[in-house]
Parts: sequence; structure tokens; C-alpha cells
Amino acid sequence: MISWDRMLRKLAVFQQRHALWITLAGLLLAGLSIIPVSQLGLNSAWTALLPKDQPSVHDLEQLRNRIGGLSTLTVAIQSKDLDAMQRFAHDLVPKLESIPKGLVRTVDWNVLTYENFVREHQHMYVGHAELTQLRDDLQERLTLEKGRANPFFVDLDDDPPPTFDELVARIRKQAEKGEKKLERFPGGFYVHPDRDLLFLFVRTDLAGGDSKGSERLIQAVNDHVQGLNPARYAKDLRVEYAGDVIVAKEEQDAIQSELVTATLLTITCVLFAIYLFFRRFRSVVALGIALFVPVLMTFALAEWIVDYLNTSTAFLASIVIGNGINPNIIWLARYIEERRSGKLVTP
Repeated sequence: MISWDRMLRKLAVFQQRHALWITLAGLLLAGLSIIPVSQLGLNSAWTALLPKDQPSVHDLEQLRNRIGGLSTLTVAIQSKDLDAMQRFAHDLVPKLESIPKGLVRTVDWNVLTYENFVREHQHMYVGHAELTQLRDDLQERLTLEKGRANPFFVDLDDDPPPTFDELVARIRKQAEKGEKKLERFPGGFYVHPDRDLLFLFVRTDLAGGDSKGSERLIQAVNDHVQGLNPARYAKDLRVEYAGDVIVAKEEQDAIQSELVTATLLTITCVLFAIYLFFRRFRSVVALGIALFVPVLMTFALAEWIVDYLNTSTAFLASIVIGNGINPNIIWLARYIEERRSGKLVTP
């Protein structure tokens, strides 16, 4: 039968005799853990909260592969000079399209091609209700004209159907309404009604939790913007960025900031509580080192096994620290109790 008491005594003797080497080994493991911990990412996307084999995650991945460009970085160009904004956008678009496909899938910047296509095929865009009404009106007009060819025909209808010219005029009037809607796109550009903002939409396949990819995309776009020198087009021309890429990055940065704050606050409170309890500064140092090593190793294993933390597991650092210190506190408290009772540390 295994004697746990004997094994624990041997372990205690071993720890006492080789305390320095055990400490150095622990610090070495902690040092080796720093590299994977520094690579441990944070994925704030909602899909990271679900298992990868979930149907919803699988469907979204298929949709992303089939359609692509589900995330958008909006480039907002602002100036009182509409012509300057259009010239700047026209020069910027080819540079944005040259960004590697891993970051940029497409650049949505002008509706002129679509507008020309619609104009060339405008008759194909007549609604079903309009076509039905047109058919009925033509049939009634045809019936009326055939009847008028009969000398014995008597027209009793007080509201005759429209003539062919009136039908054409009605269709043209409806088309003019559609033409007026295109006035909000001068030159085909996405321009605010106040004519002081012009938008370019950079579509990307980057996931919401890919903070590093978002940073590379924003930096690449900004490099091209600055390379064109916006002030050269108009003194008041400036460029801002928006869209879900910016929102996702800001959310992730906020989570990371809160994570660091929560972790540092937990460490401070734990070490301060240890000092208040033991009233010895060296107890803070001893338990702090004893806590430092396993916490780093825990998150190093998380990087090797899981690869990233999500918005739920990211705050486990506080729990790991809070629970991880408990055995050490009990151990140190028992050690101090035994020493106060007069027992000596013997190998």
C-alpha cells in the first residue's frame, strides 16, 4: 500500500535540499512560457464563443467563402470641394485595389457602371404591377379602337383607356423618377446629400476578431491615403475611417484594455491581501513567485492547445490567479504555524 505520508515527507525533504534548483527550474519554465503567452491572441468575434462544428458557424464560413467581403472598412473623404473629393477618390481606388487579396477583396466606390447597365436595359426593370396595368390598358385600347371601326359602335364608357402616347408618357414619367434618385450619386460616387462627404467601401474577408489583420488593412489604406497627400487636392480635404472593421477593432482593443486592467487589479489585490494576512514582505515575494510560474504556464498551454482566447475565457486570468494562490496561502500559513509552535526546519 502506498504511504502518502512517507511520499510527502520525501517530497518536502527533496524541496528543501534542492530549493535553489527548483526555483531556477520554475523561473526557466516561466521564461520559456513568456514566448507562447505573448503570441496568445484574443478573438472577440461571436463565432469564437461557439464550437467550430456548430451548424451556424459552418454555414457562416460557407457564406464567407462563397460571397466574401462580409466586413467593410469605410473610407470617408470630407471636403467642401466636391470635384476635389472625386479626383482624390479616383486616384485612390486603384491603389486600394492593389492591396493584397488577403486584406482587400473588392472596393465598392462607384455606381456608374451599374447605372449605365440599367439605362441600357431599362425596359427589363419595369415592375410586375406596371406590366400588368400596361397589358390591360393596351387590351382595352385595342378593343375600343376595333369597336370604333364599326359604324354601328356606340361608346358608353365615360373614362376611355389611355392612348398609346399617354401610356408611353406615363412610363417615361416613372423612369424620370428613377433618374432623379441617381442625382444623389454625382459622377456615380457615393456622396452625402450635403455634398461634403464621399465614401469608399473596402470589402474584406477579415473576421471580426482578427485585430492584427484589421490593423494591417487600416495601415495599408492609410499609407496609400497619405501617399497621395490629400491637401494637394484641397486644403480642407481630410480622410476618416469607419465601418465594422473599425468597430470590431475598437471593441477588441477595449476588451484587451479591460483584460489588462482586471488582471493587474487582481494581482495587486491578491498580493496586498497576502501582506495584510502575513505582515511579512518576503511572504509576498515568495507567494508572488510561486504564483507567477504556474499562471504563465497555464496560458502557454492555452496558446498551444486552443490558440486564442475569446471574450469569455479572456477574463479567466483573474480566476486562475485568485484560485491558484489558495494552496500556496494554506501551505505558507501552515509553515508559519509550525515554526511558531517551535518546530525546526529539518531535512
